[in-house]
Amino acid sequence: MTRFIRLLPVLLVFTLTTFSPVGSASAQNGPATAYSEVASCFTARGKLAVLALVDESKSLKSTDRDANRVDALVSMLRTLARYGSTGEGTPKKSIEVQLAGFGTSFAAGPWRELNPSTIGDLEGQAKGFAERDTANDTDFATALLGAQNEFVRKDAVSGTQPPCRLLLLFTDGMYELTTKNLERPYGGGASRTDLDAIVSRGKEFLCGPGQLTDQLREAGTAIVALGLASREQGFLQSIAERDAPGSHCGDSNSPPGKYVAVGGLEELRSAFDSAIAQALGGTPVPSPQPVTVCALASPADERCAQRFALDQSLREFHLLLKLGGPGIAVDVTPPKGNTVRLTADHRSPLTVGGAELTVSALTASDLVVDGRLPAAAPEWVGTWTVRFVDTGGTNPAAIAQSQLTVFGGLVPVIDPEAPEFQAGKRTDFRIRVTDTAGSPRTPADFVRSAKVSASLTDPQGKTEDIPVSPGAEGSYTAGFAMPDTTSSSVATLKVTLDVVTASGLRLQPRVVTRQVTVKPPSAYPTVTGALDLPPILDSGTTTGSLTITGGRGGKGCVWFTPRFTRIPPNTGAMATRFTPDATDPQRCVRVGPGQSTQVAVEVSPENVRSGVAQGEFTATLTADGESSRELNVPVRFQMDRPPDAVTQWALFVLIVVGGVLLPFVLLWLLNRWSARYLDPGQIRHAERDVEVTSIDVRDAATARPLREVLDVQSFSYLDGAPSERCKSFASGVLNFGRRIPVLPWALPHGTVRAGGAGVLTAAGGGRRKADWGRVGFDLGQTWVLVIDQVSPDTQGPLRGTLHLFVTDFHIGAKLGRLLEAVEREVPAEVRNSADRIQPRETGPIPDSEPEPEPFIPPK
Repeated sequence: MTRFIRLLPVLLVFTLTTFSPVGSASAQNGPATAYSEVASCFTARGKLAVLALVDESKSLKSTDRDANRVDALVSMLRTLARYGSTGEGTPKKSIEVQLAGFGTSFAAGPWRELNPSTIGDLEGQAKGFAERDTANDTDFATALLGAQNEFVRKDAVSGTQPPCRLLLLFTDGMYELTTKNLERPYGGGASRTDLDAIVSRGKEFLCGPGQLTDQLREAGTAIVALGLASREQGFLQSIAERDAPGSHCGDSNSPPGKYVAVGGLEELRSAFDSAIAQALGGTPVPSPQPVTVCALASPADERCAQRFALDQSLREFHLLLKLGGPGIAVDVTPPKGNTVRLTADHRSPLTVGGAELTVSALTASDLVVDGRLPAAAPEWVGTWTVRFVDTGGTNPAAIAQSQLTVFGGLVPVIDPEAPEFQAGKRTDFRIRVTDTAGSPRTPADFVRSAKVSASLTDPQGKTEDIPVSPGAEGSYTAGFAMPDTTSSSVATLKVTLDVVTASGLRLQPRVVTRQVTVKPPSAYPTVTGALDLPPILDSGTTTGSLTITGGRGGKGCVWFTPRFTRIPPNTGAMATRFTPDATDPQRCVRVGPGQSTQVAVEVSPENVRSGVAQGEFTATLTADGESSRELNVPVRFQMDRPPDAVTQWALFVLIVVGGVLLPFVLLWLLNRWSARYLDPGQIRHAERDVEVTSIDVRDAATARPLREVLDVQSFSYLDGAPSERCKSFASGVLNFGRRIPVLPWALPHGTVRAGGAGVLTAAGGGRRKADWGRVGFDLGQTWVLVIDQVSPDTQGPLRGTLHLFVTDFHIGAKLGRLLEAVEREVPAEVRNSADRIQPRETGPIPDSEPEPEPFIPPK
């Protein structure tokens, strides 16, 4: 695991100058990004599935002690809820969110549609991650496999149009495993104790050609990874972006991903916020230096003011304010209208200068302002001023920071929406520029430059640029002559509007993509579109249909040859069945001019394995008086089979066959097999003679609190403890064993004895005698008190030897928490166990010692 480096503040303060009307100029159209791909897909489909995959490793106890990741998740949810429906007059949009944790395993909550009635519950789930920091591993392979399964099952219930996908991966570590003897679905033949070999297999499982990361990308998953680390994280970057210094993951780079290196805790909320805002179409505004906070007596001090300008081309903005401390307010002054003071406890929506503002607080020092800019109320156009004011007078040296994202109001529209192309023929279409409400706009009215570009990409990834020419009133004309040799039945049309504002700010490109039909020459029959088949879950087949339409030149005939070019490993053969059975010239489907018919398709994999299966059905076309011609119809579908499905089925059969008794026996045997100590050789141990009163624990030799006599150097590895899982072992005077309850639903536990001496632990377990104690099998942060002397008159303190155990990393942080537990639990356990503690033969406490605080057992 990695540690956070020292805080590197994100000093983001916003400025945006007024746009000036300039005619269209050539602006370089940049490459697609993870953000622009998600935004354009969401614009086209109106459905987005966001899976937030959050690290749960133990290192978070020290790297993110205050659970800043929770604030970041809550901010993400609120931004999604606010901007998921961005745009006026657009169809209803839907965002579904799943929060999942990963470490040694993958654990996901349910998919929930984000709306006012569910956001409270989702925020509650996010807050639960503050306590989810106990995993021993950072297992990326298990995490992404779980994410893939969840996305596939989401698609299976989404109808014919699955949602766009965004996978947000947050971690503070690299790919590391410490848990041995664990069955991992990608481990193959590697020994369960050879963790280096398992990690190597996991990386191949993730990044081999056509493996898990490629399958996620090919299913349309945009991966955004946020890494909080001080060590080089090239592997994590390659999961998101494919290529990174010293690392490469997969072959596909479509859709592209994004890696965000986060240097400190304060950057975490900003990084999450910026990633989500950009994925929804926003553009981050470059920032100048931060500002000081005004004193309450000088609210007009220019040193605490920032200004930004909004013009009519924008429709929304999103502002994350880092106030610098509690008690600091923000005075907002619009171009026209009165100043409004916003504080962290402000909740109600309000109208300021014609803009509709919604204010919410993440913490006492973090404020979010979302602004909707209605076209019907132009008072908001112009320069805005914000000032940070210390209303409580308790933060004289505070520095305010902020992060601004703006949402442009221009979008390209294709007319017709999905033009059809034909081999050997030119196809013309128009492109209009409108605002988000659908009204035509001329970009020259309010931007420095605007460029509309278009391209066509075939299923093999070959891209051809389409010439675009400006027309009248902001419209554009485009045309493309499809080569006669084209053999694919579909292509992807992509239209991009790239805008540069008058101040030089390049807005995130607005991209519209359409899958378009490519027909053969008109004499031949046509097979329409690509074939996206429903997912297969667990087992079974997938079915669909192809439509064949006769050409204009006469009668035609069509038959198919299936070929799958990429399938998940160990899937086996793909059995494909056509009805009617059009698989050779003698059984071809015959169609007359303009006649249409359906061919049913059924695909049955030999073995269902998680991943994407894709290939093509090669349709051979014939027409009267023409030579035969081939047309390739892309086909793809997803499969999902959880890695433990075989085991679950086997257990089910055993339960059915064995009736009631067999499950009890199996559970008891499972308890017995799993009841083992986890690597006790990696446990650090310290012991100290102590005196215990009814209220505290002190060092016997110095009468000082344990905090003053124990430190990290006091701990050493356990003597004689094995370095692998074991049923029992001895170390010094302590003998560790186990107890297996007869009832299988009661969990087994570890025991500790000390040669007949009384033993107390935090988990007493209702024992009748104090000759043994109960412990956990991991022994982390455990105390054991071996009783030496008990005052016979119940007035003196109890004397004993206190044994302390911690795991061998982050000992400093764990020692403090363990000592807190000792101070609280040991006196309480002694009081509760007074009737079980008997004086030893060593006799009473000598009279020469100072009289301690009395120990009074309960009646």
